[in-house]
Amino acid sequence: MVIPILLLLRNSKINAYSTNYLNLATSLPPDSSFSSWFDYLLNLVSLNSPSNIVNFNVPNNSVSGNLSQIFNVSPNSKYILIQSNSSDLNLLPNTVCDIQALIFLNANLSIQPNLIKSNPSNGCIFITAGNTLIGKGTDKTSASLSDSNPAQYDIVEAGIITNNLDIPIDVVGGATAEYNKWDGIYIFGVVYSSNLSLNRDLNSFANNLQPAHMFRFDPSILINFQHDLANRSFSVREIVE
Repeated sequence: MVIPILLLLRNSKINAYSTNYLNLATSLPPDSSFSSWFDYLLNLVSLNSPSNIVNFNVPNNSVSGNLSQIFNVSPNSKYILIQSNSSDLNLLPNTVCDIQALIFLNANLSIQPNLIKSNPSNGCIFITAGNTLIGKGTDKTSASLSDSNPAQYDIVEAGIITNNLDIPIDVVGGATAEYNKWDGIYIFGVVYSSNLSLNRDLNSFANNLQPAHMFRFDPSILINFQHDLANRSFSVREIVE
């Protein structure tokens, strides 16, 4: 017997917002005395892995290239990087994560895609006390709305833990933009944010064909830091019969 399946087609969700969303699965541990993930995780790695900590200053200008060179550390090695100054970190297109790093930022983070890993073993998790912007990067899509070729995606291969995550629209095509498909965003990593602003739009009915926002979990970057991020607290409960 053949069971018919009804497929409901919907537009890709755009202009989505989430404010002060409370999810107990991602809330701070109940025994924690901290009010933010930044402070909690910074204290956790300071207890678990003090020998891996390297302090750094964020450059005053926007940067790109290998993160090992930007942070003045060895490539393909593991670090906990803690910002000493209060400058925002602005990463330009073609930035490469060629290290294994938890990167604690006292200020804001701006990523202009693409940001990619140099190999599957490396991975970077950005933990910010401020806000994070994933900008427009460079134009990837060259297809018109009537073209059968799909819209392309800006790529971010990283973990992001932040207060506010903003992903603005990326209009492609200049003067003829209204007739073109626009760039989507593809994030391969982990994302946590108290407030989200997701505004990518592939333009008109192009949103019927593919999603504007794609999030894919990358377990490898959490596996890299399973010791550093381990919570070793426990509770004792007395049972009387």
